[in-house]
Amino acid sequence: MQIALKLFFIALACVLIVSAVLKLFQLLTDPFADLHTGLAVPHIWLVLLVEVAAAIIMLAGRREVAWAASIVVFVCFCLFAWGKHFSGATSCGCFGSLEIPPLFIAIFDTVIVTLLGAMCLAGFVDTDQLHKTTAGFVRSFDGRQAGSIVGFLLIVIFVAAIPSFAQTSSGLIAPKRQPMHGDLVVNLQTIVNVEVVNSSSHDAKIVGSRSSCKCALLDQEIFQVIKSMSSETIAMKVTPSMEGRFQQRLICFLDHPVQDVLIIDLTGTAESPSGDL
Repeated sequence: MQIALKLFFIALACVLIVSAVLKLFQLLTDPFADLHTGLAVPHIWLVLLVEVAAAIIMLAGRREVAWAASIVVFVCFCLFAWGKHFSGATSCGCFGSLEIPPLFIAIFDTVIVTLLGAMCLAGFVDTDQLHKTTAGFVRSFDGRQAGSIVGFLLIVIFVAAIPSFAQTSSGLIAPKRQPMHGDLVVNLQTIVNVEVVNSSSHDAKIVGSRSSCKCALLDQEIFQVIKSMSSETIAMKVTPSMEGRFQQRLICFLDHPVQDVLIIDLTGTAESPSGDL
């Protein structure tokens, strides 16, 4: 039984490590990671760190500590996955770019939480030892350690947010989460104007673009120039494919000495054509 329990925690740790690696790959390769997962980029980094830390505890810690780490992590993941499922999301982003229905993840997490609970009720976890270990950890955890951990997490969040800071500080910006005025209609193309401000000392030329889907494209694809110390209106063709909340991102590639890309986020609500109501 001791070996079975050890293998159980090793398996859970492997699941978390695989999930963390896939999240890291998505963060490094997918500029639309936050749109695809429904989480802000700093939040994805924090989840990744939690998964790695929990996996290390499961592999190296005592059985009681491994159990405590497992129950905390998987209860949180279980609640998140069920929330994604009931919200109608097609993927919870738990395994990066892999499109896995939230229902499958929620059922898996529920099974794991149930097994962990049964393990405690069956006496495989020494609750007295767990209390002693937790109390000893709290007593040995001084303010300097807490400060170090908080500082490390702040550094991670700051590094993850550097691209957004760089875009703002370089002088070429578009309003974040640009609101759409008026209702969008499913499968009907609408022109949305987005004002871009160039407060830098150099002209910026749009030489290409990439969208999170084909439902948001530049009306004039290339060679639109945004003059220095001025603003220009960029026309975008928006064609929602589904009814409900619309959220897309367009990345414009620039010929500019400081800034390589301009990120435009669009949000709105799409409704069915009047003939379908």
